[in-house]
Amino acid sequence: MTPSGKRVALVLGAGGMKGLAHVGVLRVLESMKVEVDEYIGCSVGAVLGALAAAGRTSGDILRLWSTVRREQIMDFNSFGLLSEGIKTRSLFRGDRLRAWLAAHLPAGDFTTLRKPLYVVSVELNSGVTCVWGAPGFTACPIADAVYASCAIPGLFPPRKIGDFHFIDGATADSLPVGVAAAHGCGAILAVNLQYLDYTAARPVQDAGLVSIIGRANTIMGHTMARMSLERYAGAPIIEIRPRVSGHGVLDFAGAEHLVREGMRATMRALGGNPLLK
Repeated sequence: MTPSGKRVALVLGAGGMKGLAHVGVLRVLESMKVEVDEYIGCSVGAVLGALAAAGRTSGDILRLWSTVRREQIMDFNSFGLLSEGIKTRSLFRGDRLRAWLAAHLPAGDFTTLRKPLYVVSVELNSGVTCVWGAPGFTACPIADAVYASCAIPGLFPPRKIGDFHFIDGATADSLPVGVAAAHGCGAILAVNLQYLDYTAARPVQDAGLVSIIGRANTIMGHTMARMSLERYAGAPIIEIRPRVSGHGVLDFAGAEHLVREGMRATMRALGGNPLLK
């Protein structure tokens, strides 16, 4: 089913723990024998993209991702909050997330991967978007670039790489289809986890700071994804839109539902699409 002579890019968008829907997407692509030529990831999409680009199957990734627990990646920054107050950098220290990524992502830099991987993050002070894996940006350790792409402002501290400090790629581009368009890919499969269905979204105004930050992140990502898709409307994009707007960015429950939604959305988007024959 892979398009003859066409380069296929898989763009895995931001969305925190909604990212399990990406596993469902990968599972359907495997079953349809759609070969992905390059992976482009933002935030949680960078995590899944790095695993897939290293050759891990959807089954491998699901087994790994299903074992993730809140305490493995969230280390409350109580000392920083007590000693520095509002001057502290984040609610979580980020040490556990960095350790988890270092333990489970491919070791080495972008040149060691089986397939090309591009990871989006944003330099905090300049606001410039950085695409790790692009020419001149391949020597960075994969785990560092992925952490930088996941560093949600206010929740996790920025990642210093060289002389610069990087934050969540979703701050500027939650669904980086422009990267694939610039590469001239013949089919761009764009998995949009940030689509906000207001009829399905849960009220979060009384759910606490983390939930409010998560919803704000989703609103911002939803807006930017729509802008990006409109900007590249002439590109060969197939948008895959799992219905996961009722799932919290840091909600660790509901793995089965998320995977099923990713599968369902992929089959709905790809079935009979002329870009894939």
